[in-house]
Amino acid sequence: MRKVIALVVGLLLLPPSVPAAGAREAVLDSTRRKTEAIPTGTLIEVRLNNNQKLRGRRGEVSQDSFILAGALPAQSSQAVPGETASDQKIAFTDVRSVNQVRVHTARNVLIGVGIGIGILMVISAILVHTTRLG
Repeated sequence: MRKVIALVVGLLLLPPSVPAAGAREAVLDSTRRKTEAIPTGTLIEVRLNNNQKLRGRRGEVSQDSFILAGALPAQSSQAVPGETASDQKIAFTDVRSVNQVRVHTARNVLIGVGIGIGILMVISAILVHTTRLG
């Protein structure tokens, strides 16, 4: 009886097996649809199954893969000397997630305009103050 209980407990403690082929196909199809929904040329970040992150622009999408144009490691959004950006064909089976990178252009422009207005106000206050004294 102890052997049977030990066997049952041992089986319950085993990690789940590899997902069934149907579940794997559903995940691949979901990743493919998400990638296709992102417009061509959009900056994306791809996380691979080996935990590597790549950034680049979404290129052509086929049934089993897609092109990541100008692919660079995600940590370096700009080119590093000696490291060249290249187009990579990435299989959907190697992809854990695909996300569109948000670019905050409008926010950055408004911050710059605000700083510029602040500087102009300080300069004009200094000019008004010095002309009254002189």
